[in-house]
Amino acid sequence: MILSRLRTLTSITTRGRVGNSLVCMPSRRFHSKHNRNGNDEDIPWFKSVEKIKEKENKKIDFLSSGSLIVDCMLGGGFPKNEITMISGQDHHVKTLFTMNLIRNTQKKSDDAVCAIVDCSPTPFSFPFDFGNKINKSQVLVSKETDPVKAFHIANELCNKVQVIVVDIPIPVPRCDFEKSLGNIEKSLIGSNCVFLYLHPYSVQRNNATAFFNEGILRDQRGLHLEVEYIDDIREDNNKNIYNSNKNNNASQIIGNKLAVEVLKNFNFPLPKKPVTLDMLFSSGITRELEIKNLATLLNVKPTTSQTELLKLLKDYLFK
Repeated sequence: MILSRLRTLTSITTRGRVGNSLVCMPSRRFHSKHNRNGNDEDIPWFKSVEKIKEKENKKIDFLSSGSLIVDCMLGGGFPKNEITMISGQDHHVKTLFTMNLIRNTQKKSDDAVCAIVDCSPTPFSFPFDFGNKINKSQVLVSKETDPVKAFHIANELCNKVQVIVVDIPIPVPRCDFEKSLGNIEKSLIGSNCVFLYLHPYSVQRNNATAFFNEGILRDQRGLHLEVEYIDDIREDNNKNIYNSNKNNNASQIIGNKLAVEVLKNFNFPLPKKPVTLDMLFSSGITRELEIKNLATLLNVKPTTSQTELLKLLKDYLFK
């Protein structure tokens, strides 16, 4: 019934499947109207399907996020050569999350070059004490007021850096948004770059999120994360760490507790539940604190091996 209606509205006909996706191709009526030769290769829809077929056989490379939990959720880390969108209402939380990736990239390679294209109205600065952990000389920062120009700069950098963060906290017109990300997707093919786009809305708080209405990544490869603020992380005079709702006497705020949910992942199954992360202002996600929290979450001893923790975590997230 649905396919019949689709054929009536768009003059398409089904031609089987590519991977797990139903492929819809132009019908003969479409050929006769738009393509006199009737060659599939000459029309954009065929080229898009051929692109999907090419990617089906493509091996995906990942860049570790620096977090055991996040890497497990994403199937290995952030995918290279693809668009990753990070949405959320709290701007500084998304910034902290991406800065942790930049720091982890630099830890793995001293020569790693990263880029930040910032379109926010305020002057750019590295957040909190996190900036002291990042080699700023290896981070290209571009300040731009026009979102279209910001996307253009990011497009030019795709083959030159390892990580690009595009921060545009304002709505972008749909036509400009589609065209810009379409060009970036082409530039990412064959590159070794992780592309992060910080989306200004929260899917959980705003069901009319422009991203899904515009559907940029809905029919293409891509990754979409929702990152939200939950609570402050505080420290008392004895260096004990608490959540603010558990101990109001610990007055010094040293970080934020975040909730991370995977809303779309073309390369890996979606986790069945979100997770929480402790992000410290001074050092980001620390392995010691993460293993401690994992042991509490999975109800095992803190001395449990990392291999066993990961196995239990996969069962927790996907079963």
